[in-house]
Amino acid sequence: MEPRDLVDTAIRLGKEAGADQVEAFFLEHSNLSIEVRRQRLETLRQSKERGIGIRVLKGESLGYAFTSDLTPEALRQSAESAVDNAKYVSPDPARCLPGSETIDLALAQFDPELKATALEKKIDLALAIEQAAFEQDKRISKSERSVFEEGEYLVAVANSYGLNVSYKGNFCGGYAWVVAEENGDAQTGSGLFYSTRLSKIDPEEIGKEAAQEALSLLGAEPVPTQKLALILPPQAATQF
Repeated sequence: MEPRDLVDTAIRLGKEAGADQVEAFFLEHSNLSIEVRRQRLETLRQSKERGIGIRVLKGESLGYAFTSDLTPEALRQSAESAVDNAKYVSPDPARCLPGSETIDLALAQFDPELKATALEKKIDLALAIEQAAFEQDKRISKSERSVFEEGEYLVAVANSYGLNVSYKGNFCGGYAWVVAEENGDAQTGSGLFYSTRLSKIDPEEIGKEAAQEALSLLGAEPVPTQKLALILPPQAATQF
């Protein structure tokens, strides 16, 4: 069945199972990851997954179930499970499903250039990231990995309040981990950038960022325990 047919079927089955309100969310997601090392293709992974989540309201209680088996019988069992699960959830009078006016499809971004670009050119992007890092300084001695990756998704969502929309989107990006060495000291640096537009991916900037971070850490030493003002780079701040 097509995605819209799947969500419509899930809503019908939810009602048949005894739900007062039903919402179905279908997602199909594909991913491509290209990893290179020493200017050779190391790993190429492609994957795709799809499934549908069914959310129901029974009275004021919410139930949910998910399945990656999209056969009619599996959808029926998932709808029944969602209704059963609602029995064990505390009632909440504020729970409700969104209406059709709550979805802004302008937020979904799909880049046709990314879809149309040949796999070979995407491998070249990963190689260019690594090459750019080595060109920054002779102290960049090793590449742990340089990667280009992309994702594409298709969503269809509908509910018994009249919401019925579908949209697709994609994104891409790259990152690198490289090692700088000097006087017996070795430090690792990383660089990354992601966008919803392939044209915004600059492999030279990603490689440069990784190299500069590794170089900046050369000669770093521990400091005594103390209270002091601290400035964190974005990569470190996200770890908190």
